[in-house]
Amino acid sequence: MLNEMIELKGREPKFKGNARLVFIHPDNPDLLVKVLRPEWIAKTKQVPEWKKRFKPLGANSVNMHELFEIVRINPHAESIQPHMFTVVALQQTDLGWGLVVKAEKDKNNDYAKPVAAFAEDVSKIRTALDEFENWVKQTDVVLYDLNPWNLVLAYRNGKEEVVIIDGISEKSALKVRTYFPSVNTKKNLKVYARFEHFMERIKNGKN
Repeated sequence: MLNEMIELKGREPKFKGNARLVFIHPDNPDLLVKVLRPEWIAKTKQVPEWKKRFKPLGANSVNMHELFEIVRINPHAESIQPHMFTVVALQQTDLGWGLVVKAEKDKNNDYAKPVAAFAEDVSKIRTALDEFENWVKQTDVVLYDLNPWNLVLAYRNGKEEVVIIDGISEKSALKVRTYFPSVNTKKNLKVYARFEHFMERIKNGKN
């Protein structure tokens, strides 16, 4: 059984993002916990007071926007959504609110590598990338940042699958992309094109 308070202080994060640190759950290595970076919290505190009224969640908006998007596209709480990470809980930690998610694993049961690791030779993951691109063209998920470190190559249902671990949800108050799927599809295609460009830059050593 998971403890009510997750103790993370003194532990080394497994991954680091711009806004969050990602820890292996101390009670279950098949789970990860996303918490806010101290630098991100400090940055949000510098927002002018009048703007804070329009950002009531403060630094926690990162996790909450992500959680909102997951619930929106998965209203029946299905265990696995294609190409999407799985949220288990929003839980208290000694570093603030933590978003608990299932850890994506590869076919060797190790933590899945970012797609960036395959930039030099994408032929190794071409089938998985093609399936992911087809999904991007059809999905209602709001994608805003598909940089190659926000995607991992996981092993699901007997095959390799590109899975998003970050970079989803609409952050603006007026959720145009959420309300108008056709607009979202066009935006998602642009986001995917940036991903392909980013992969080329990594391949050419321009990261």
